[in-house]
Amino acid sequence: VNSREGSVDVKIRKARQRDVEQVVQLWKEFMDFHRRYDPHFSRSRNGHLKFKDFVSKKISARNALVLVAQVNRRIVGYIIASIDAYVPVFIEKRYGAIYDLMVDSGFRRRGIGRRLVCEAREWFRKRGIKRMELSVAASNRLAVRFWSRVGFKTYMERRYLRC
Repeated sequence: VNSREGSVDVKIRKARQRDVEQVVQLWKEFMDFHRRYDPHFSRSRNGHLKFKDFVSKKISARNALVLVAQVNRRIVGYIIASIDAYVPVFIEKRYGAIYDLMVDSGFRRRGIGRRLVCEAREWFRKRGIKRMELSVAASNRLAVRFWSRVGFKTYMERRYLRC
């Protein structure tokens, strides 16, 4: 899928193993951005190595999807999604989980995030998945607004308490 987004030619495609390093760099920006809202998102010393392994496995997994947004040879965004299972008490057995969506700060508000979500949604539909779920940091108002604009609704609120 190619299109021009705000005078930039953006290609959305499935991630390859050779993309992992660039995805990890975006993830670091993603985590550091969220840390400003909540110190819970502070990266551990080897967190980037654990994330690198996670992304690499998801790229190779049949029940997962990693897409990247590419401008020239640079990865400027990514989405990580996977088919997951509910506990066996619901009518619907499986759902589409979105783990991460990140667009480089210099490329935001150009429709790239929306396109990544649309591509993931279509991938889920083709696999018979009827529902997508994600978690969003409540303190990140930009993300909360984005997810609302692309159609996600709050159905449960997740809370925490420090012990």
